[in-house]
Parts: sequence; C-alpha cells; structure tokens
Amino acid sequence: MAPVMEQVAQETAGKADVFEMDIATTDTYSKYGIFGIPTLIFFKGGKEAGRMVGVVKKEKIVETIDKICRT
Repeated sequence: MAPVMEQVAQETAGKADVFEMDIATTDTYSKYGIFGIPTLIFFKGGKEAGRMVGVVKKEKIVETIDKICRT
C-alpha cells in the first residue's frame, strides 16, 4: 500500500495529511481496534471519521477523504 498512499498524499496535499504507523512495535493496534492489515483510519477534528480494512484502490481512498473533508 505504500506506493498507493504516497500517491494519495500527493493528490490530497493541503486537504489531508497522510501518516504511516508501524503497529508491530507499539500498542496502537489495541488502542485503535486494528484487527486487519492494512487498516486505514481517517480522522477529522481528532475523532475517527472513517475506516477501511484491506487493500483499497487509490480512487476509493481519495473519494473517502474528499467526502470527509466536505462534511
């Protein structure tokens, strides 16, 4: 997913920030209820605004970010 997420970061620059977390070395998976890899969690205003689990096409990710930004 890394190459796809790099493209997403470029396409949504100024609208959204994209971060990668290594859950193997942290307790992040339990804190955020991550049960599958990859998991994309979208935040708005510090609160979870959406979630995708599994490999997802770039277009769907960008569409989700656009939708969250509009609300």
